[in-house]
Amino acid sequence: MLNRPSLFLRISSAMVILAGFMAMAAVREFGMLFLIIPLTLILLTPVGEWLDKKSSAYRIISKGIIISFFCFIPLLWLTLGILKGVITVILFVIIFIQLHQKTEKNYYYLFLMAFFLLVAASAQAPEPIIGPVMLIFLVSAIWAFIALRLHLDAERSLATPPVLISNQGLPIHPLFNTPIRFDRGLVFSISTVSIIAILLTTLIFATTPRLEAGFLGRNNTLDTVRTGINRSVNLNQRALLFEDPTAVMRVTFPDEPNGQYTGEMYWRVTTLSHYFRSQWEHIALRDSGTSNTANSLLGRIRAPFQSAATAAERTKSGNWRIVRQRIYMDTVPIEGIPCLDLIWKIILQGTPRGINVIWDPSKDFTLLLQSMGERRITYEAWSEIPTFDPQRLRDTPANYDNFLRKKDLDLLTYQDLLPETQTLINNITQNAKTPYDKARAIELWLSGTNFQYSLLMPPLPATHQIDAFLQRERRGHCELFASAMALMLRSLGIPARVVSGFKGGEWNAFDGSYTVRARMAHLWVEALFPSEGWVRFDPSPRSDIEETSRLRKIAGWLSGISLRAKMFWYQEVVRYNPDIQIKRFQDLSLNLIQWIQNKELEESPKSNVHTSFPINRFLKISIAILAGILAFFLIVRPWIKNKNTPWPLTEDQKRAQLLYFRLCRTLTRLGISPQNKTPQEWFAQLPENLASVKTPIQELIHTYLECRFGRRTLPKEQYHRLLRNIRELRKEGRAISP
Repeated sequence: MLNRPSLFLRISSAMVILAGFMAMAAVREFGMLFLIIPLTLILLTPVGEWLDKKSSAYRIISKGIIISFFCFIPLLWLTLGILKGVITVILFVIIFIQLHQKTEKNYYYLFLMAFFLLVAASAQAPEPIIGPVMLIFLVSAIWAFIALRLHLDAERSLATPPVLISNQGLPIHPLFNTPIRFDRGLVFSISTVSIIAILLTTLIFATTPRLEAGFLGRNNTLDTVRTGINRSVNLNQRALLFEDPTAVMRVTFPDEPNGQYTGEMYWRVTTLSHYFRSQWEHIALRDSGTSNTANSLLGRIRAPFQSAATAAERTKSGNWRIVRQRIYMDTVPIEGIPCLDLIWKIILQGTPRGINVIWDPSKDFTLLLQSMGERRITYEAWSEIPTFDPQRLRDTPANYDNFLRKKDLDLLTYQDLLPETQTLINNITQNAKTPYDKARAIELWLSGTNFQYSLLMPPLPATHQIDAFLQRERRGHCELFASAMALMLRSLGIPARVVSGFKGGEWNAFDGSYTVRARMAHLWVEALFPSEGWVRFDPSPRSDIEETSRLRKIAGWLSGISLRAKMFWYQEVVRYNPDIQIKRFQDLSLNLIQWIQNKELEESPKSNVHTSFPINRFLKISIAILAGILAFFLIVRPWIKNKNTPWPLTEDQKRAQLLYFRLCRTLTRLGISPQNKTPQEWFAQLPENLASVKTPIQELIHTYLECRFGRRTLPKEQYHRLLRNIRELRKEGRAISP
């Protein structure tokens, strides 16, 4: 039967182990199934300890397993790699120690291995849940170390109990001979220490300088049957396109009224200019195909592997409206960084290490992210929002030979449509005189009532899919519509390409941001007009598909919360640096000064100006924390100091305390001062001439300690007997004292 210190230790050590495994479960490669190991291990611990105590065969087999395992460690490192090999060794040590009897040193090893799991998880791009797990580990470790000390003290006391005989010939129970009771005072004390540790950890993290944690990154790719950005578009793919509700971007518009953007949101990623055998791919052109001012597109600022903001900037293409965006993206596609088109300037925030942003050599306004590991970034982008005059587009000459090199022109006008499809295109555009009017006619025809948007790819043939789509099926998703329009324009000699990215965003009034989801991935068309540049067309009809599934709505809501948690973890934890600290303290100081000035204006009788204190979020949180700490100490401290404590002494404890006080007064009268000394200290300093009265004094001391701190009962009969002993001690002490 476990006593209370042992049970306390078992529960707290199990929580430490579980916290270490929870940290590993926060890594996507391991996942929640990894928690099966510690849960099973905790259930098997009593069985393993019992076998280790009772069975010699179990101990022999355990030694054989240890020898075999450590012989195979080099092979583990070769097959699994260094990191996974080390994790495997840590897991083996935890499992082995947990399934055997444990000494003090074994518990320390167990806690250390759990801490190593936490460190290993931090090096593998964990999810934001790693933050609360770290706090759980901290609190569990505090409770576990205290429980271990209590357990060891109890065992040592039971192993070497003092043999004491009262002056009445009765045995005295040693301290801790009865089970320790964990009262509310002990639980309150440890809980207070845990809360203070959490507050101090948070305070130290927020205020002390640190090196940038640049290893918390991951690289993942999207499932090919889910909506998202891919390296290429293959029209031969036959699958149901699943609208993935995962949130991939969080966007704010700092300069827009109320943070809401009124224009169309096309989040451009990259262009796909090369078409061959039903597949679109990205390829570099010799000419940008834009206006002459775009020749400096490759101008860039690079700061490779330095702790400095990385930026890229080009010359403006025209006198268009500039829109600033602040974007957080959990995993940037390798195809490009999403921005509103046309991107003019970008600055990565948070002083990322080992991350660069460069212009794609194709000169198509694509920005590439170069990274050794993580692709999670926060960036600020400025985009030119093009506004084209239809009349100017109609007046644009259609002589592309003088505008593009022959190789680029051949690439941008290549198509493999059948003659009957070409006849259909001519019929659609027969009334259109200019390339722009032809493009508009095709766009309106594809987005009209003759076509239907569908997530299910229609049964298209192995070749000439677009011909079958235009002639027969006339249903599909944006890949088919954009491909059809681009090839139709090319058949008319108009250079065209498809553009991949995201379209739209969900407005969140709570924090004034837009959420862009994977299901918003989109493909549209750009047609080239000499002296004007690339003009966007979107032939896809409006989707009537709505998320009627409640489960999908919940999944979308949860993914939005997850994206915000990742953004908080990335910006406030991973990328938190001294620059942010200084800026926030400056903002706090300026806000306080402005608040004081506003108060003076409000209190001045000569002024009718009423201003409000622009408290930012950081200031609000700081004031709330400070108020909570002050309220805690103002309420709890007097509560603890009050004699009528919420945990009053029992009647037995009061009697034991009264006995000890009377004993101290008696000894003081005999010339022995126990003040500022423990009972053991002043008892050891009793003079030799008082040796005859040491036995009743020793009995009183141990009775006091057991009853006052060990919660042992003190019956009234024993209390009165010990009270008589104090009176007799006073008489005997006077008789033998010099």
